[in-house]
Amino acid sequence: MLVNTRLATRADLEPMVGLLQELFAIERDFACDPDKQRQGLEMLLQQPQTCRVIVVELDGHVVGMCSLHIHVSTAEGAWVGIIEDVVVTRHCRGRGLGRHLLAAAERTAAYLGLPRLQLLADQNNGAALTFYRQAGWTRTNLIGLRKTSESFGRCPQVTGQACLPARRAAYRKGDRSVVS
Repeated sequence: MLVNTRLATRADLEPMVGLLQELFAIERDFACDPDKQRQGLEMLLQQPQTCRVIVVELDGHVVGMCSLHIHVSTAEGAWVGIIEDVVVTRHCRGRGLGRHLLAAAERTAAYLGLPRLQLLADQNNGAALTFYRQAGWTRTNLIGLRKTSESFGRCPQVTGQACLPARRAAYRKGDRSVVS
């Protein structure tokens, strides 16, 4: 059994989409939509300064993945990481591959000098929560809340993926209306 962890590439998109379908099938908060998952993965792969997608291979086949999102924490006064999308395909679980993924994410965080990692997990996935606890992760007093654009509105005049880049460009040109 040859195990390898590495950064994902575009060539890994389809296996990762399949992995996310497995993950989202058990998470109540998300729906399986291969086109959206593919689009999201492509966006992550294009943002190496703020995200690392890590895959684990078994005998040359991608069988697991996780994403390490990097952002600024005002509490830490530093860049920190949030790990999401930790999944190993059903038929490969129990072989230590999840530990390989988390170890790779932790090595990446150490290399980047991140002082803290957080991990998002489904509160109803008992097996995953036990796995994380055994891997040294502890619960925090924080809870996750979310709000969708159906309740707070959509980007006016610009639709789809162009919205955020268009607003960033406007902000750089002095348009502060998007933050007032």
